[in-house]
Amino acid sequence: MIQIFIPAPKEQKESANWAERRRHSRHRCMQEIHICRSDGIEIPAMTFEISESGMSAATPNYLNIGEHVELFPILGVWVKAIVRRKVRAMYGFEFLELAEEQKQGLRDLCAGLPLFQSMAEI
Repeated sequence: MIQIFIPAPKEQKESANWAERRRHSRHRCMQEIHICRSDGIEIPAMTFEISESGMSAATPNYLNIGEHVELFPILGVWVKAIVRRKVRAMYGFEFLELAEEQKQGLRDLCAGLPLFQSMAEI
């Protein structure tokens, strides 16, 4: 017996896998922030979405994947993060070393924001 395997279209496979890898739902959040690099240079950015574990922000300045930065204002304070991904000028950050009250603050913030669907809604 011959079995024929027809793979799902590429974008469906990737988006399904990407959604499964997310720990927390993303929520629409647009605000200006500052990214502080390890060399002390602050660069401006604009956020588009946030979750309990990270956020995305766009900046024309170059950051390296794996680079450690601090983001401000996240819940009114500086938050440590690492650059996890980059697509053109859009960067994905994972929050690091959050205190328990910061984690709860992010849960509360996200609970009050609409879910992020896509960049098309912005």
